[in-house]
Amino acid sequence: MQDFEAKRAKVLELGSYLENGSYRFSTDLRVMYKETMKESPILSSFEPDTQSIHINDDRPKLFTGTILWYCSNGDIKLFSETETLILCANKENYSRKINNQAHFAPHFRTPKLLQQDDKALLLVEEFVPFRPKKAQDHSFILSTIYEDYTRYFTEMKHQSKVTYRTMNELLQTSPHALYLQDYQQIVTEIDRALFDVKFPFLKLHGDLWTDNLLLGSEGLWYIDWDESAEYIFFYDFFKLIWNELDVHQDTSFYDSYINGQFDSQLERIFNLFGMDYQPELKQSYFCLFFLNYILNDKSLMTYELKRVELADFKRKVLSGW
Repeated sequence: MQDFEAKRAKVLELGSYLENGSYRFSTDLRVMYKETMKESPILSSFEPDTQSIHINDDRPKLFTGTILWYCSNGDIKLFSETETLILCANKENYSRKINNQAHFAPHFRTPKLLQQDDKALLLVEEFVPFRPKKAQDHSFILSTIYEDYTRYFTEMKHQSKVTYRTMNELLQTSPHALYLQDYQQIVTEIDRALFDVKFPFLKLHGDLWTDNLLLGSEGLWYIDWDESAEYIFFYDFFKLIWNELDVHQDTSFYDSYINGQFDSQLERIFNLFGMDYQPELKQSYFCLFFLNYILNDKSLMTYELKRVELADFKRKVLSGW
């Protein structure tokens, strides 16, 4: 109840950014929406709460939001029919969004940045109308990701924006190496020879999965780049597989990978960097991805949260090998 009252007070404070009317929170209090918007695809994964709140703010409207989203990094997003307003929690979040937009927008279909306010730490993006995804969309999503990333990798190589390092180097330099006992099982599952291979690392999305992909009339859109950092080159492919398995309980992507259905695409991606893809090392590659996830200290996620996910990985992946 105390959390509800705190969220309610914040919403009333932001009344000048919201259309007047009757609103309802989701049960987890992450989202608040105008009741006329209850069929919006933005809300497809949320359950409505029984409590409602009425906005009747007579201040001049600075935005006409009808859906408000509390982000895990402290930012607040407000959605109107045509735009998305982002109120950044701090300068770091604001700068990260600006830098990511500048880096990725030339290579991926991302919402256009319409306005930025350095003083108010405020951004306005175009709102991309989208439809809910279905299982039959998986093939299109995967083929589009493969094509987009192939072009991106090629361009990053051309611009010399790829670095090469070994996983041994990462283990030696990451502050999270202190917790080796937590993920020793993952290290053990990786073919020892791979620890000395100089793998390509480059700036990637960092949290690629279907929740951060929109299916619009123009094709596939990529959103929410806040976890972007330098990762091993195949990181985003496996992050999608893992998130679908872990969060959506959808094993189809993982099963397809293990059964070799992605081998030809991965072979071409490896070859692009002058490397050989070895299908017999599928499990090692997947563990390398997760080890990179654990060792990355630039993430917005704390190590304690990653430790929870590590337990899931051991239970859902390693226990089946």
